Amino acid sequence: MKVLHGKVDIIISPDPSGESVGQLLKEVQGLIVRTATKVTRPMIESAPRLEVISRTGGGLDNVDIEAATDVTSWCAASRVPRIVLSRSMP
Repeated sequence: MKVLHGKVDIIISPDPSGESVGQLLKEVQGLIVRTATKVTRPMIESAPRLEVISRTGGGLDNVDIEAATDVTSWCAASRVPRIVLSRSMP
């Protein structure tokens, strides 16, 4: 997160619940997801400015990949040494 300071406004959800994260998604362009947060199609579709979803750690099991690629430009997960990227194509 330090690399983002001064470059973007960082909003941290008070808890990992879908309700809390879903409310915050309505105002953001990017989402960094932790393990405890489930990102569903309704959450993604209610985020008109969302462009990218990034998952820290391995896998994207807690992100609706189909919805993410339908709605956003990028969905990515990274866990050294492997990076998984999914990009919606225009």
